[in-house]
Amino acid sequence: MKKFFVCFVLIFTLLFNGFADNKKAHKELRKEFENYGLLPELKARGFDLKKLDKIDDKEEMKDYISQFFIDENGMPLDNHASVYIINYGKNGFDRFTRFIPQNYMAIGWMDEYGSKEELLEKGHHEDEIFYYPLYNDEWNENGYRVGKKYMTSYVDDYRRGYDNYSVISEKSFLAGLSSFGEGKNDEIYNEISKSDKEYLILDLSYNNGGKDTSYLKLVEAIKKMQPKEIFIMVSEHSYSMGEWTPCWLEKAVNIKTTIVGCPSRGAWYCAGFTKIIDFDTFTLNVCLDGIRWESAWHMYNIPYPTEGVGVTPHIYTNGDHTTSLKAISKVIDDEEIIKNTYYTK
Repeated sequence: MKKFFVCFVLIFTLLFNGFADNKKAHKELRKEFENYGLLPELKARGFDLKKLDKIDDKEEMKDYISQFFIDENGMPLDNHASVYIINYGKNGFDRFTRFIPQNYMAIGWMDEYGSKEELLEKGHHEDEIFYYPLYNDEWNENGYRVGKKYMTSYVDDYRRGYDNYSVISEKSFLAGLSSFGEGKNDEIYNEISKSDKEYLILDLSYNNGGKDTSYLKLVEAIKKMQPKEIFIMVSEHSYSMGEWTPCWLEKAVNIKTTIVGCPSRGAWYCAGFTKIIDFDTFTLNVCLDGIRWESAWHMYNIPYPTEGVGVTPHIYTNGDHTTSLKAISKVIDDEEIIKNTYYTK
């Protein structure tokens, strides 16, 4: 009888502690959503904080939260927002299981090339045709390729791209920026400001964003350099300030800017701070947006983008920075920049 009583007390204590932990966790999760800039949009779609408060199962919570971040057209509400289950392995943290899907605009390319007139005569529509000057490492002056835009789920393949780098040729200055972290790019901005090259090439193919104050330093450096033209390389791995920069730059420095690559991620809203929330049987990593930047778009008088669509390139490639740089080198007739760049060898 005594053993039974002890076991009963232990079970009751575990259940009570679990309930208490979940009550605290729900309170923390509710606060994150209450401070979320897009909560009104979530509520308009039926999101109910009271219902969320009663969910203790991670799969049920995942199913409930995820349904409100994609609209009826398959467009993401906020590609910056993230809620993860943190999975732990034998050596500690292992991986994330995402609650909120991330989408981006992809291109489904067809193996059909020609001039625009030829493709229109075959029945293709204007919005299905994208300029694609470089394919199979060969330049085609009339190089249009048929492709259709579609939304697809973004899956992080954990490729890390590169650290910051710079490459110089007789004509060009190439700067690879992995982010816009505060103070991280000062050295390379200084190099840009002192350059007297004709062309500036910015590789943002794997740029994961950062602070706008860092971006403003880039603007100052370019104004000192005064290149003839700027080329910016982007891909589906470019997001946040890595997307805002291509949109702002031409107006900010008043220098012709050509964007090369494939559509970027389409994560435009400013991300908030990460919050770790411990439930009794699982742990959440929550990062919800607290700020929206519409004012910046009005300031620069450019169209407000649709979340998930991303930056639209002027010259399309598959987004790989080697292929994009080869396309740029053809446009400006600068083979030397290819030879000097480590990742093209």
